[in-house]
Amino acid sequence: MTRNVHHLYRYFLLIGLLLAAVLPNIALSQIAENNLLDTVALQYKTAAASWSTVISNAALWLFFALALLEIVWTGITLALRDPELGEVLAEITYRVIFIGWFLTLLQFGGQWAKDIVASLGQLGGQASIDGGGMGTVSPSDVFDSGVSLAKKMWSTISFWDNTTDSLGLILAGGVVAIVFALIAAKLLMVLVEIWITLYAGMILLGFGASRFTSEHALKYFIYAFSVGLKYFVIILIIGIGQSFVNGWVANWSNTDNQVLVAIGVSVVLLALVAEIPTIFQNLVSGLSFSTGDSLMRSSGQVARGVAGAGAGAVAAGIGLAGGAAAVKNAVQLAQTQGATGMSGVGRQAVSNLVSSMKEQGGESVRRGSMAGPKSGMSHRMADAMKAAEKELKAGNSNSIEKG
Repeated sequence: MTRNVHHLYRYFLLIGLLLAAVLPNIALSQIAENNLLDTVALQYKTAAASWSTVISNAALWLFFALALLEIVWTGITLALRDPELGEVLAEITYRVIFIGWFLTLLQFGGQWAKDIVASLGQLGGQASIDGGGMGTVSPSDVFDSGVSLAKKMWSTISFWDNTTDSLGLILAGGVVAIVFALIAAKLLMVLVEIWITLYAGMILLGFGASRFTSEHALKYFIYAFSVGLKYFVIILIIGIGQSFVNGWVANWSNTDNQVLVAIGVSVVLLALVAEIPTIFQNLVSGLSFSTGDSLMRSSGQVARGVAGAGAGAVAAGIGLAGGAAAVKNAVQLAQTQGATGMSGVGRQAVSNLVSSMKEQGGESVRRGSMAGPKSGMSHRMADAMKAAEKELKAGNSNSIEKG
C-alpha cells in the first residue's frame, strides 16, 4: 500500500512539473498574440473620450454660473467703493478679459492638453531612438519582450536529462515574466492616468470664471504637463531597456551567468520604471523627491509574485535595496556633471543609469556573480556612480586650486 502511494506521488509530481513547463508558455503566448494589454489601454481611451461631451457641457454650465457670480460680486464691490467712472471702466474691462481668457481655455484647453502630452511622447520616442532604444513602446510590446526572454530560458528544459536545472530555468523564466508583467502594468497605469486626466479633468476648466476658483483651471494644465512628462520619461527608460532585452533574445545562450544577469537587469529596469517617472512628475507638481518607497513597493510585488510561483529564494538574492541608492546617485552625479534644470538633470540621470546598467551587466557576466546583499548589480551601479561623482568633484576642486 505504501509503495503504491509513493508511485502515485511520483506520477502526480511528474505531471505537475510537465504542466508547470507547458501551461505558462501557452498562457503567456495567448496574452502576447492577442495584444490584450494594448486592448485594455484602447478601451480606457475610448471610454474616456466618450465622457468628453457630458463633461464639457457640465464644465460650460459651471463656467457661466461662476461668471454670473463674478459679475455680481464685482458690481457689489464697485457699488460699495463708489469709484470714479474710469475705475469702473477699467474694472469691467479687466473682468471681460479675465472671463474671456478662461472661456478660451475651456473651449480649446482639452485639445491643448492632448497636444502637450502627445508632443512629450514624441519627444521621448525620438530621444530613445537617438540613444539606441525603441521609438515606440506599448504594454503588449513590453510584455512580449519578457515572454520572449522567458521562452528562451524554457527552450532547453528537459526533465529527463536534468530535472534540477529544468526547475531552475522554470523559476527564472517565471521571475522574468512576472517582472516584465509589472513593467507593462506600470506603463498601462500611466496611459490610463493620461486619458483620465485629459478627459475627466476638463471639469476643472469650468472653475476658471471666478477669481476665487480660477487656480483649479490652471492646475488642469499643470497636471497634464506633469503626466505628459511622466510618459516622456517612461518611454525613455522602457525604450532603451526593451532594445537591449530584444538583443539578448536574438543572441541568447542559456548559461547560468546570462540567466542571472537577465533576472537582475529585469528587476533593476522595474525599479527605474517605478521610481524615475514619479520623481519627474513630482518636480512639476511641486512635491518632494521620492524616497524609494515606489522601489520597495515594486520589490515587494516581485517578491510576492515569485513566492506565489515558488521562487522566493531567487528574489531574495537580487539585492533590490541598491536600486534606490542607484537612482539617488545618478541624480547627484548628473548635477555634479553640470546638468541644470529639471529636464537637463533628468535626462543626464537617465543616461547615467543606463550606462551604468550596461557596464555592470557586462561586469556581472565576467565575474559570474550576481547574488549577495552588497554585490548585486544595483549596489554596484550605486557604488560606481558615487565613485564617479567623488572623482569629478575632486577634479573640479583641483582645477579651482590651480586657477
